[in-house]
Amino acid sequence: MMNEAEHHGIEPEPRARPCPSAIDGMLHIYRIVSGIALIDFERSVKGELLDLAEKACQGCVLLIHFLQYYYSTLDKISLAVSC
Repeated sequence: MMNEAEHHGIEPEPRARPCPSAIDGMLHIYRIVSGIALIDFERSVKGELLDLAEKACQGCVLLIHFLQYYYSTLDKISLAVSC
């Protein structure tokens, strides 16, 4: 039986659906691009964290040297006062 569109000579509009392989291809490209973006993001974060850790360690070393100097000076002062 003909539907009304066919009866009036109008061809029905084809229902266009993307081919499953095209969808798989787009998902594959998306995964690659997002994976590369994630790797770049992780590298930049790791780089920033390593820089911060290095600066913090340099700060800690300076703080330790300062405290050693400070306490050795205090020890010398306390020895001089006690004598």
